[in-house]
Amino acid sequence: MKTLALLLFPILALAAGNQESNKALWPMGDVIPQVIFGGEWKTTVYLLNDKEEPAVVTISFFRAGRDPKDESDPFPIAGMGTAADQKVTIQPGGHVYVVIAANSEETVYGYGIVESRKPDGSYQGGVVGYVFLRNHTPARPQDFEISYGFQSSYDEAYVMPFDQGNYGQVVLTLVNARGIASWPRDPVSVIARIRDGDGSVIWEKIFSLKPDETSIINFAKLDKATWNVEGTLTLSGTGSFTATALRINDSGSFTAVTPFDMRLE
Repeated sequence: MKTLALLLFPILALAAGNQESNKALWPMGDVIPQVIFGGEWKTTVYLLNDKEEPAVVTISFFRAGRDPKDESDPFPIAGMGTAADQKVTIQPGGHVYVVIAANSEETVYGYGIVESRKPDGSYQGGVVGYVFLRNHTPARPQDFEISYGFQSSYDEAYVMPFDQGNYGQVVLTLVNARGIASWPRDPVSVIARIRDGDGSVIWEKIFSLKPDETSIINFAKLDKATWNVEGTLTLSGTGSFTATALRINDSGSFTAVTPFDMRLE
């Protein structure tokens, strides 16, 4: 028992250390921060294997407002059927595209987790990627598209520009995403603060996220006090979460905004 205690002590000490130590100790999945399909939307996930050996990649999808164990209405994957989990093998230096689309009027939101392993089943990082969200409507001659890189499942704070001038609207998406598909999640509270050019807080609100919840926040519709406001938005959580945003312009087009993972509080 003494030998076991001596072996466990340095491991527990490392696990109790800083965030970078935890990243080195535990495998980390990458988060696809947004998945939208149906209605006028489809999602394309791009995966690249930059390692020197094949990668067996499992993508797990989580539908907003649905129990993760409920697979009665899974995600429609072009060329792969429908399933909550999809597994693909990517050769060294190779890539794959996974398209999520549905011919339905209902717009479905969610997120995904990407886990990469070697052919022998051991954990392997190195698979990187983007998610492309495309909006199509017959009223426009061109589609609108935004893209985001995969996000870490360890970040607890973000900062981004906030611009609702000239009738613009900032739409923020928060996800209480799990790091590995099999890991459970706890509720997370996120404090959102808008700061002016001098760094003073001019607006503040707390958003609560249930496990696996996707919350879409349109600030212009949420609070008239944010109209015509230009500043900085900081986000600080009681646990890890992902954050992405877009700005809807007065023309109806939109621009992707990717927050930085950092702490200003």
